[in-house]
Amino acid sequence: EKPVKRSGKRGKFLEWFLAGGGSRAVREAMAEFGMSRSNALSYLYMLQKDHGIGYDLVGDVATVRLPDGCVNPFDDPGFEGVEPAAPTTPTEDDGAWLDGGADNDVDDDSWLE
Repeated sequence: EKPVKRSGKRGKFLEWFLAGGGSRAVREAMAEFGMSRSNALSYLYMLQKDHGIGYDLVGDVATVRLPDGCVNPFDDPGFEGVEPAAPTTPTEDDGAWLDGGADNDVDDDSWLE
């Protein structure tokens, strides 16, 4: 998966989670970033979908999980990314229409505000 832009909203969100040991209360994230619960959970989902960074949600506590072999998930020097997964064969309804096509900038999180 591709690295996270440290200077972007996702990068700041992820960096904040990692600074807390990887686990933080969703309510803390809401207060820290001035966002709704839905937006905080959307950021976690997008980190998983676009960058391969998993998360577990137990009650109000979210725990982020870096992919195996990933030392630095950010785009700055020293990124030790993981091997990309083998390509999959798309099915008739693979959900690609949800991504908005090639013109979709997945790093533009302005719709979350």
